[in-house]
Amino acid sequence: MALTLGIIGAGHMGTLHAQNLMTDERVHLVGVADVDQDRAETLAHLVKGQTFASVEALLDTGVEAVYVCTPNTLHRRRC
Repeated sequence: MALTLGIIGAGHMGTLHAQNLMTDERVHLVGVADVDQDRAETLAHLVKGQTFASVEALLDTGVEAVYVCTPNTLHRRRC
């Protein structure tokens, strides 16, 4: 059974990782979350997945893992 995976961030790095993951039959890309809805839709179409308006919505699908592909400065949790 394939690992269900989501992508957070649909920019350059998100697209690069998604393209690599698409070649791995052990991975099923569920979809993409990004604050830029147009970029999210473009990448979701490429991976044949869904677009999610928020990270929470993506996580609510039950994905087993996510790739965080946002700019490094946005990786830390903001309190």
